[in-house]
Amino acid sequence: MLPAYDIDTKKNPNRIIFGSETNPPRIPQLWKYAESDPANLGDFTWTGWDYLGETGVGITNYQGKMTFSAPYPALLAYCGDIDLTGYRRPLSYLREITFCLRKNPYISVQLPQYYGADAKNTPWAVTETVRSWTWNGFENKPVHIEIYSPGDSVALLQDGKEIGRAALENHRVGFETVYMPGKLEAVAYQGEQEIGRDCLTTAGPATQLFIHGWSGKKLTFIEIQAVDQQGLPVMEGEHQIHVELDGCMLDGFGSGDPMSIESFREKQHTSCRGRALLAVRGRGTVTISADGLKQCSISC
Repeated sequence: MLPAYDIDTKKNPNRIIFGSETNPPRIPQLWKYAESDPANLGDFTWTGWDYLGETGVGITNYQGKMTFSAPYPALLAYCGDIDLTGYRRPLSYLREITFCLRKNPYISVQLPQYYGADAKNTPWAVTETVRSWTWNGFENKPVHIEIYSPGDSVALLQDGKEIGRAALENHRVGFETVYMPGKLEAVAYQGEQEIGRDCLTTAGPATQLFIHGWSGKKLTFIEIQAVDQQGLPVMEGEHQIHVELDGCMLDGFGSGDPMSIESFREKQHTSCRGRALLAVRGRGTVTISADGLKQCSISC
């Protein structure tokens, strides 16, 4: 896409141009063209919201194979800035920073079980990262930190101690460290002036479900997230979540898991990163439970 902008605008200087299916990881470079060329109307990425089909476009292959598709049981493209349940994935924050809409950096962590693996992605995706600093069983093992940020450099602090500072390239920078429970903090700089911070704190065991609902004209959507006693999201240790409906009807229930083989029309579903989304029709009460977690209810 980037070479095409130069070639096409030189060949056709009197035409307008726009990116109609651009690659999300390249948004900082692409947006420079959109801002600098008066004939460029803008950039339309592929894609904003994840979707069923084109399975595996965004799924990381950890065997070093560059493939456009993934075999069964993959069912999602998995290349959206927003996952199937409406939850923002890390790459969406790179876009927000590129558009000058976010002042603070954003921290996420590559899956430590695949540290050092020959990870491959199509141009529509980056190696999968998770916004979590809770990796039980990986204490004292190496991890890769991915940070998106405004400014020109970022410092990474682990438990209050600076472990590195590096220049940003296209709003991105990576750090290597060893996982230990505690606090991870990124500090963004413009020159020597601090311009923003972000932090992640290790969560405790999941004890309850946090739920949040909102209603449209016909449906009520209920977000579900496993959290610890302090309310911190717990992204590991998936849960079989059950719902009971009194007066309302199930319209859909699922997660953002690109490999799930569970139905969207059943009253139980396994969380993904501790999250799930429920859609119900009509008015009534929804009771949500999972083994070992505090039961909760919501009226709709």
